[in-house]
Amino acid sequence: MNPGSLPGRACSRAQRRLAFLAAAAGVFGAQGYQGASMADIAGAAGAATGTLYLYFQNKEELYVALLEEKILELSREVKGAARDETAAWAVLARAVRAQLEFYERNRTFFQTFVRERLEMKARLQRRNWKRVTGAVERHTRLLSGFIRRGQRQGVVRKGDARRLALALLGMINQLAREGLSHRRSEGLAAQAEWIVDLFAQGARQP
Repeated sequence: MNPGSLPGRACSRAQRRLAFLAAAAGVFGAQGYQGASMADIAGAAGAATGTLYLYFQNKEELYVALLEEKILELSREVKGAARDETAAWAVLARAVRAQLEFYERNRTFFQTFVRERLEMKARLQRRNWKRVTGAVERHTRLLSGFIRRGQRQGVVRKGDARRLALALLGMINQLAREGLSHRRSEGLAAQAEWIVDLFAQGARQP
C-alpha cells in the first residue's frame, strides 16, 4: 500500500484521515500549495474526491491540518529521542538531532513549506494561521522545558527559557532551510552537535 493510500473499510475514521494527510504531504511537496488540488490528493490516496471532502472542507483546511500534524509528529519524535537522557546538554543534543532527522525524512514537504511560508501566511485565513502558530508554540514549550531542566541542574544560564528556546530553534531552522535548499552529503543531522555546541557558548552557565 502506498503511504497515502486509504486502508480498508475496517479501519477507523482516524486512520483514514491520516492516510489523506500522508497523501497530501506528497502532493503538496511535489506541486506546491497552488498547484495541488483536492482531486490530486484524493487520487494519491486512492479515494474519490467526494470522500476527501467528508474529512476536510477545502484545500486550506487540509493544508493547515497537515502542518499541525507534522509539527505534532516532530514534537513526539523530539520528546521520544530525549526520553532516556537526564543530563541537560545530552537532552538538547538528542532533541536537535531528532528535529533535523525529521526534516530530512520529510525533505520534499518542508522544502515546499519553506519556499512558500511567507506567501502562505498572507494567504491563509487568520484563524487557520493561528492554528499553525499555536502548534509551533507548543513545540517551543517542549524545548523550553528541556532548557528549564538545564537551569535546574545549574548548567544552563538563568533567564527566560522560552527566549533561549526560540534562539535555539532559530539556529536549527535557519540551518535546516539552507540544508534543505542545498542537499549535502552528510545530511542535516550531522550539524546537530555543532548547533548545540554553538548554542552552549552563549547559554552555558558561566
